Amino acid sequence: MNDRASPSSTHPSQIIVLGMHRSGTSCITGSLELSGAHAGYNSDLTGVSPENPKGFWERRDIRNFCDTVFHGCDADWWKLSQFSVANIPSEVKDKAITLAKPAIRSLNVHHPWVIKEPRLCLLLPILLELLNHPACVHIVRNPLEVAHSIKVRNGFSLQQGIALWEVYNHMAIQNTHHLKVIRIRYESLIKQSEKTMGRVLERLKSFGITGLQQPDPTDLSQFIDSSLRRHKAPSGKEINYLTTNQLELWNALRSDRQLTPASLPPLTEATIHVLQDLEHWKVITNRLHT
Repeated sequence: MNDRASPSSTHPSQIIVLGMHRSGTSCITGSLELSGAHAGYNSDLTGVSPENPKGFWERRDIRNFCDTVFHGCDADWWKLSQFSVANIPSEVKDKAITLAKPAIRSLNVHHPWVIKEPRLCLLLPILLELLNHPACVHIVRNPLEVAHSIKVRNGFSLQQGIALWEVYNHMAIQNTHHLKVIRIRYESLIKQSEKTMGRVLERLKSFGITGLQQPDPTDLSQFIDSSLRRHKAPSGKEINYLTTNQLELWNALRSDRQLTPASLPPLTEATIHVLQDLEHWKVITNRLHT
C-alpha cells in the first residue's frame, strides 16, 4: 500500500497543526474536529488531565514517532541546543518512519483529517515523506504567556521558556515555507472563536480541503473555554523580557504578512546559551530527585 495519500484523491485532506507547547494547539485541533476533521478515535488519543481538561488531541502513535526521533538523538522537547533534523542518524529516522506509517495509513481513510503535536515544528520534514501536500495551521501565542505556563508546569525560568518558544516558532516557519499555511493567534481563537474558525475554514477551503463546516456555536463556545487561559500577559510587556531578535519574531508572527526563512531573525548564540543552561539545570534537578 502506498504510504502517502492515494494519488486518486481529488483534493487535499491532510491538516497538520503546529505551534509551541502551551500555545493553543489542542484548542485549535479540537475546534477542527468539531468542524468535521478526523483526529482519531478515543483509543488513538491521549486522555484529558487537569493540565488540559478539554483533551490534548494528540495521537499516541504520532507521539511515539516524536519520542523515537528525540530519544534516538539524545534530545527532548526541551533539550534542543544540539538538535538538528539534518543530523538525525539514518537508523533512527527509519525506525520513526516505520512507526508513523500505520498512523498515516489509518488517517488517510478519512477526508479530511488533522493531527497535532508541537514537536512537529521541528520534526515535520521527516513526516512529510509520508504525506501528500498537507495544509498546516500554525497557532501562535504571546511568548510571555507561554513562558509563564511552562514555568508553572515545568519550573523553567521565563527566559528558558521564551527561548524554547523562539526555537519552535522559528522552525515551524522554516519547515513550512514551501507548504500552504494558515497562521492564527491563540488570543483571537479565545476571544473571537466563531470569527476565527470561519477564517480558518475559509482558507482551508481555498486550499482545496473539503468536508469541513462551521461548528455549532454552542458546541464551539462550550469547547473553547476562556477561563482555561490561565496566563495573560499585558500588552507591551514583552519588550522587558524578549531579546531584539525574539521581539522581531513575535512582531512578525502576529502580523498578516507571509513569512519565509529569509525574513526571520536568526537564532543567536544567546538563545543557544539559554537552552544549554536549561539542560544543565535539568541534569542537576534530576540528580537531586534520584
